[in-house]
Amino acid sequence: VVAEPQPNISGNIEFLSSHSPLPIPNNHDPSQHERFHYCHTTTPRHGQDCFRYCVTLLFIGLRHLEAASEQSGIAVELEWLPFLLNPNLSEEGQPIREHLEQKYGKQATVQFQNPNSHLRQMGRKVGIEFNDDRLMVNTKRAHALVEHLKQKGERTVANQFMVQLYKAYFEEGQNINDETWLLQQVAPLGIDAQEAAFCLSEANLADISRLDRQTKAKYGVSGVPFYMIFPNTNSEEKDDTRPVAFSGAYPPDVIAEQLEIAAGGTTKK
Repeated sequence: VVAEPQPNISGNIEFLSSHSPLPIPNNHDPSQHERFHYCHTTTPRHGQDCFRYCVTLLFIGLRHLEAASEQSGIAVELEWLPFLLNPNLSEEGQPIREHLEQKYGKQATVQFQNPNSHLRQMGRKVGIEFNDDRLMVNTKRAHALVEHLKQKGERTVANQFMVQLYKAYFEEGQNINDETWLLQQVAPLGIDAQEAAFCLSEANLADISRLDRQTKAKYGVSGVPFYMIFPNTNSEEKDDTRPVAFSGAYPPDVIAEQLEIAAGGTTKK
């Protein structure tokens, strides 16, 4: 699912085929947007090019990005933003089959249990075997801990923790909303009991919900994975500084092409 087309922004952003534009403000200054990060290329082919990149939660999308980075030879530094698929889900969660049928109908459950569904085939291609026996859970606590690691300047550690969450949930069926389990995972990452208590406080979790709503409203994000790639604004040779945005688990070669364009290594056809 992607956002409906927004008016008066086509000159500010370029969307890949059939995907509707992200509502980037007309006065958007990539260098001043605190919610995204700079990614640096390290290969000699491109030198020290800079661009911005945002991706929201989806395991296959992460693996495709990693493959695209390797294929293109362009290193990326991720920053994750919270996207709550079910912000009002109970603390206990809900069995995933029950949740899917309740939200999307019986056919969704049938498709979920199909061992050769398109999603499962995509997962296997990148080494993911999905676990059927899991709960649909509220992820505010997990997001709060990721955000805290980012604010401490531990972006690499935050990314590692995100991968841990993905593996634990999608492959092992772990309840990643379980507070005891979460605290066990972040203790080795440098989050002590006092920090953890702050992260998981009601006030901080409310902040995570607000950040989720702000991201969705400001950028029109309604589906994951969602990517934003900004060209290298530091390059004097680049005239087009519009970001490219797309939603969906695009193949690695498509993402690799966009990384190369952003890094100044290729020219759009």
